Amino acid sequence: MITQGIQNNLIYNLYKSGCYFLSLCAIIEKVNDNPIDVLGFAQKCIDKGLITEDFYIKDAQKLLLFGFNSKHGCVVLKATDYPFAANYIIEVWYNEDTRLTHYRLQGLDTISSSNTVRNGKLKEYRAIYVA
Repeated sequence: MITQGIQNNLIYNLYKSGCYFLSLCAIIEKVNDNPIDVLGFAQKCIDKGLITEDFYIKDAQKLLLFGFNSKHGCVVLKATDYPFAANYIIEVWYNEDTRLTHYRLQGLDTISSSNTVRNGKLKEYRAIYVA
C-alpha cells in the first residue's frame, strides 16, 4: 500500500540502511531466477512484520522463505570463520570510528564504494544455505 510520505521514509531508509535487505533480495532473485520489485517486496515485508520501516531485519530466514514462496528451504547462520559450504555468503563489516555496519553479499556490493568496508573490519559472516 502506497502511503503519504513514502518517498520521505521508505526510499530514504532503503538508501540509508537497506544493505542487508538488498543483499537478501539479490539472493531471492538468484534462487527464484526472477527479478524482484524491491519496493513492493519491502512493503510486503513491513506489512508481515519481517522488517521495520528503517529496514531492520527481524528474521532473515523468514524473510528469505517468504521471498522464495515456499519453493525452497533455507538456513541462515552467523559465522566468525569463512563458511565454505554456504550457497551464499554475506560479509558483515563494521567501522569503529563511525559505528556503522555494512552487509555485503559476495559478488554484489549494494554500495559502489563503502566507507565502512574501506575503513572498517570484517566482523563476521551470514552463511545462507538454500535447499
